[in-house]
Amino acid sequence: MFNPISVAGILRAPDSARGGHAEMTLDEKGKVTVRSGGADISRFHVRSLRVPGAGAGGMRPLLLPDGSVFETADAAAVDEIIRRRTVQGTSLWGGLVDAKMHYAVAAVALVAAGAWLAVTMLLPFAARKAAELMPDTVARTVGEETLRSLDQGVFTGSNLDAARRGAVQKRFEKIAAYAGDARKFTLVFRHGNTVGANAFALPDGSIVVTDELVELAENYDEIAAVLAHEAGHVVNRHGMRMVVQDSIITLAVVVLAGDLFSASSLAVALPAVLLKSGYSRDFEREADRYALDYMRSQKIDPARMSAILKRMTEKAGSTGGPSLLSTHPSYEEREEIFKGGAGTK
Repeated sequence: MFNPISVAGILRAPDSARGGHAEMTLDEKGKVTVRSGGADISRFHVRSLRVPGAGAGGMRPLLLPDGSVFETADAAAVDEIIRRRTVQGTSLWGGLVDAKMHYAVAAVALVAAGAWLAVTMLLPFAARKAAELMPDTVARTVGEETLRSLDQGVFTGSNLDAARRGAVQKRFEKIAAYAGDARKFTLVFRHGNTVGANAFALPDGSIVVTDELVELAENYDEIAAVLAHEAGHVVNRHGMRMVVQDSIITLAVVVLAGDLFSASSLAVALPAVLLKSGYSRDFEREADRYALDYMRSQKIDPARMSAILKRMTEKAGSTGGPSLLSTHPSYEEREEIFKGGAGTK
């Protein structure tokens, strides 16, 4: 912070050789006030001053924004004014920004708040609505292409015997019926290899369950709990909502234009988004709540889900391989959901 400067001199109007006595004051904020005849003649920021060069008779001139010239014999004061002008910059715009800094900070805060609101509330809302309008052909193409990609790089055919597959299929049919439209659900068996014990949902209603998950489960209620969770993703259209949120602008054009050919073509490129990103934690929590409601309706002990989740978490940690659990809430958080639901009907 600078101390104020006050210097006496002569003020000459533009294009005039005549002048009158005046006083120039520079305050600690860089504001310059020129007074003459007991009145304020001019006010501006020090950055707006110009230094035209040495004046006649040892006088030091300063050029004001309106073209007036202030001259003084106090060279030391002029040098200090010039120094302060240099320290604070040379542009009028910089002076205005400095003077309105609190407004700038407020504006930045408002922009940040608006961006936060858009990302956390408006974008998910728009994604939900867009996903509802998305043609079934897009969801089907995304599901098919995603499964094809996994079959080429991750999965191999299932090794489960017919009896075990049949028992799991029977439980799955109850879950599909509970969802209200069993026709859109398909159970797909695969050997997970590096994916290990897992199950996950695709936007077209396909739910993939790995041999490793079936082998890890101690009973079919545990498998049903996991499959109900995946059905929750399908019912809530999490796959398409996630894709929309990642590609909101392009997909909005597709939806508004109603170009099904473009939508189907675009969908071919979307499996990579699904494979790379995984479902958000909010989506996972929503699917957990759906699974809990299903388990209550079937009188399945919610502790079955806690038990299989614990084993899946431990298995994923011991193998060190990739896990589709990585985007889920923590095991402890999910355990609380199902523990809390154990005594609730």
